Amino acid sequence: MKHLILFTLFCSIVFLISGQNSPVEVTYNFNPDYTVDFFYRKPLPGNYLIKLSFSRVENAVVTGVSEVVKALNGKVYTLLPAIQGQPVRFSLQYSALRGLPDPKADTNFVCLLPVAGGKSIQVEKVSSFTNYSFFVERRQKWDYFLFHTDPDEPIFSVRKGVVVEVNEGADVKETDVFPFTVNKLNAITIEHEDGTLACYSLLKKGSILVKPGDAVIPNTPLANAGSLSGSGSLLFCLTYLKTAKADPRVSTRSDSYHYSQIDPLFSTTTGNVRLLSGKGYTSRISNEQIVKELNKKEQKKIGK
Repeated sequence: MKHLILFTLFCSIVFLISGQNSPVEVTYNFNPDYTVDFFYRKPLPGNYLIKLSFSRVENAVVTGVSEVVKALNGKVYTLLPAIQGQPVRFSLQYSALRGLPDPKADTNFVCLLPVAGGKSIQVEKVSSFTNYSFFVERRQKWDYFLFHTDPDEPIFSVRKGVVVEVNEGADVKETDVFPFTVNKLNAITIEHEDGTLACYSLLKKGSILVKPGDAVIPNTPLANAGSLSGSGSLLFCLTYLKTAKADPRVSTRSDSYHYSQIDPLFSTTTGNVRLLSGKGYTSRISNEQIVKELNKKEQKKIGK
C-alpha cells in the first residue's frame, strides 16, 4: 500500500502557479506620457519567474515578457507607446513559476543528510512515472528519497537557504489513496543561494518549527518525521527551474516540463556519496560542512 500511495507524490512543492491561484499579483498604471508601468506583489519570499502575455495590442510592439523577481514587490516592466502622444491598449494574462531559471547549480555540492550527526537512516528511492507531475514530461522518471527513521525523529536542513513555503495539512495515512494532493502533506520548501529548491515532506503534523522568510543554515532543526508503515518517514527532493522559456500557463497534463531533478552527494561516515535505494547510511557532520556556505557574520553568530 505504501508504494501505491507514494506513486503519485510529487514532493508537495506547488511550483506551478497560473491564473487566479497565483500568489504573484500583477497590476499596471497608465502614465500621463502614455507609458504603462507593470507592478508585482507576492506574499511569499524567494525567486519567481513572472510571465506577462499580451494580446490585442494597439500602439505598442510586445507579445510577451519574462522577468525574475525576488523582492516582495516592485516594478516588473514598462510598456512604451509606438507612436508618442497616443494611448496604448492591450489585453494581459500573467502567471508565475517559483525558482531561478537555469541557475547552473553545482550537482556535486555535498549536502548533509537531513538527520542529526551520527544518526543512521534507511533510504528508499520512490520512482514516479505519473503523466501529471508538476515537474516532469510524460514518461520521464523521477526518484524521490524516502528516508526511514524513528518516529518523531528530528529533521534538519541539508544546507543553507531561506524557507519560501510551508504547507501544513493532515498526517499521511496508509488508507489514503491516490491521487495524493499537496494540501494533505506537511511540507517545507527551502530555496538555496544557488537557485536549487529542497522539499521536505511527510512531516509530522504540528511539528514544523520554521516559517516563510526564515533563514536556515546547515543542520537547522525544521520539524519531526511523520509516520508511514510504522516507521518515521521523510520524503525529500532537490530540484531547480530548468529554463526561463518555461511557460507557466502550459497545462501540467501536457508534455511540457519546467523543473529538473538533482541527485545530490550526501555526507556520510563512508564518504560523500550518491544514495542507493535499499541501503543504510550514517550522517556525518563536521564544522567545515556547517561553515562552508556561511559568511563571516553568520560564522561569528554561531561561534565558528
